[in-house]
Amino acid sequence: MNLIARIKGITEGTHDSKKTIGKFILDNQNEISSYTVEQIANQTFTSKATVVRFAHFLGFNGWREFLSQFNNEVLYLNRSTSEVDVNYPFKADDSVDEIVSHMKDLHMQSIEDTVGMLDFNTLKEVVKLLYGSQKIVIFAASPNDYLAKTFQRKMLSIGKHVELAINGEMGLMAGSLGSHDCALVISYSGSKSSSAVQHIDLLKFSKTPIIAITSRDDNYLTQRSKYVLKISSREKMYTKIENFATEVSIIYLLNLLFSLYFQIDYDENKQYRLTSSSMLENNRVSNISEE
Repeated sequence: MNLIARIKGITEGTHDSKKTIGKFILDNQNEISSYTVEQIANQTFTSKATVVRFAHFLGFNGWREFLSQFNNEVLYLNRSTSEVDVNYPFKADDSVDEIVSHMKDLHMQSIEDTVGMLDFNTLKEVVKLLYGSQKIVIFAASPNDYLAKTFQRKMLSIGKHVELAINGEMGLMAGSLGSHDCALVISYSGSKSSSAVQHIDLLKFSKTPIIAITSRDDNYLTQRSKYVLKISSREKMYTKIENFATEVSIIYLLNLLFSLYFQIDYDENKQYRLTSSSMLENNRVSNISEE
């Protein structure tokens, strides 16, 4: 859950000083940096210690650390010029033309978000790791496992085997990996409660390099992953029509990883792809003619 959503939850679920401070922060989110802790305390009729405890309550070491992440999130949310609501991109009375336009904007916005958060050096290191790994295993819960299967198939099309950990056997799969392998963990929340993330400490124990595809928030997964690729994070966890933006962002990143992997041995992979496709097509035609 992103920081602003967590603060909104506090203002809706409590009736103490935390509610007052949280409401003040949300009402002044674009200018909050201009306020000192003392000024916030005066404005909310609390104390400096209470304001600092608000940051502690959210899991931060102090007010500065909280303010830094809060400002980054506000900048991220304000960066988009699109008016589409990623949680409800269309309404009950929208025309077909309007839905077409809104969904187009949502897809474009999600990709722009993803590209905007990319660290190119990290991306290069991730592709290098994938290329040198003996085994690549993807840990993803539904529906992300369906997206992972498309990446698995693309990699197989150039002769690279990628395994998808099956739910219920993720622990066994995690335990089988080592330092010469890598784990690709896909989870929007990055929470330990996610089945894709539950066995992250086992991967850490075996020194398996971990690549995280997750939201921009600091979470359990990002804290334990060597490499982090961030996905569009404007969607709410539950109040939405579907995971449209998340899916677009994950698909884009997986396609990007495949493309960069393909490029390393471009001519060989191109020839492998053409040869295998030709053989598969010939087999298909032969089977049809026999029938």
